[in-house]
Amino acid sequence: MQAAGEEYATRGFLLQTFGAYHRWVGILGSALVFTLMHGIGTWSGFLALLVGATIWALLVIRTGGLEVSIAAHAAMNLLAFIATAASGGLDVVDDTTAADAPIGATLVMLGGDITYAAGVLLVLRLVTRHRPRWAPVSRTVGQRSDAGRPVVRDAAGVT
Repeated sequence: MQAAGEEYATRGFLLQTFGAYHRWVGILGSALVFTLMHGIGTWSGFLALLVGATIWALLVIRTGGLEVSIAAHAAMNLLAFIATAASGGLDVVDDTTAADAPIGATLVMLGGDITYAAGVLLVLRLVTRHRPRWAPVSRTVGQRSDAGRPVVRDAAGVT
């Protein structure tokens, strides 16, 4: 629930709001806000969160939905909880976040983000390549139409 809330706020609302100025303003602006929500922490933890948030924003744009970032965020939180439980850290009360992670943990986080992104992109490629002939072609917001103009959808999803 917490992961979904953060994703709706940053990649759902801020990505679109900042993205009204320019796509990269939306991507980097929402990633920076997401990272700052987790605190400054160590330089490696801050950088890993910033890069991961940027990757998730790119995936949201590519897939056209928040599901991909909500799933990644929930999985990352679950893995962090399991790692903390395995190390006996559940009985310790503190306020550390992923921004406080040491360099080793940040490399694992970045590896997970990159692997996840590669898997999502591979699935998208396979799904679009093996689409049945009877299935309609759908475009996500931002993709080019046959006329070369970006596809823009209104609130009802109509182009």
